[in-house]
Amino acid sequence: MNAPPLPAMRIKSHWFKPGAPKSAAEQASAMAFIVFRVAQNMLKRMRGADFDIDAGPPYFAFLREVLVFLGAVTDRIAHARLDDAGRQEFTVALVRHLARTLEENEDRLLGLPPAGAPSHAETFIDLVNEVGQHYAEFGADPESRDVAAGFEPDFAFVRYLGSRLEPTLPEKDRLWVVEQVMAAEAPEAVAVVEELTCPGCRKRWPTDTAVCIECGHDFRSGRKVRRRLQVREEFVDMGWSRFLMSTRFTVRRDPKGKWWLVKKSWFLFVGLAPTEFALADYTAVATDHAELVGEEDDDLYYLYLEGRGKSRRIWSGGRDDKMRELIDLLTNSVGLAVRRK
Repeated sequence: MNAPPLPAMRIKSHWFKPGAPKSAAEQASAMAFIVFRVAQNMLKRMRGADFDIDAGPPYFAFLREVLVFLGAVTDRIAHARLDDAGRQEFTVALVRHLARTLEENEDRLLGLPPAGAPSHAETFIDLVNEVGQHYAEFGADPESRDVAAGFEPDFAFVRYLGSRLEPTLPEKDRLWVVEQVMAAEAPEAVAVVEELTCPGCRKRWPTDTAVCIECGHDFRSGRKVRRRLQVREEFVDMGWSRFLMSTRFTVRRDPKGKWWLVKKSWFLFVGLAPTEFALADYTAVATDHAELVGEEDDDLYYLYLEGRGKSRRIWSGGRDDKMRELIDLLTNSVGLAVRRK
């Protein structure tokens, strides 16, 4: 028998009271920063996948729907980890933080609403109260690997997000948005919220982590702790090509915590000038291949760095084992996603 749906929680416009406990609210402040960053990253990835999300009202219409979805997911996680009073304090504080952040951005970019109209924060809270009731009717994925670890929304939960996003996009993109959200965007976003993935470097940590030791992000304040890190390097040698060219890829973290990919090549043992890629500018490594008819190698493989609307080819060659080594280096070191070109 399926468990009854959780009751939808209505959000008050004024939550904090003098002397009220702040522990859950403080956690909500840090989580709101992460949720807002995740929503923005989802929007950027959708743009990178050729969905037209124009600046202005369409941008914020899309962002609002994603924030409501992630807020509903986070509320389910709080339901599993906190008592009823703690969950209510956490979730309401989370929504209030999101509403304030959204309002600051909308007021700055769109201007204040007309006199007498609801503020942008109030509009968002009204949407949470309306749509949150619908999300409350959906449940967890019955095939979730570890129910105790967090909340994984079921098919209907995620599909509803796709249907909510359809009207925010141009007509030409509406046919594909549900598939894109269900296959790629929603699972990645939920994983970040669920497993406390650092929004700065994408490393995953236990849910009670205070500071990311990789990049210095403080989960409590949303700020970055200033410190000096030990330089780290890992590399993959791609071997010699038929053109007597050898290449080494090195992933390096500098003393400020910034990750770089350095491509260094040699021609006939003579070193060429290296090429450096700031990995903070990219979110994924993309693969592609072509069949070469009549050549010795059956396939030619390509690797690209993608993110923020740009794509840079970093390697091509005939060895798929070396391609996998380089993919593993990028995903294990800096958490880049992997996708097909």
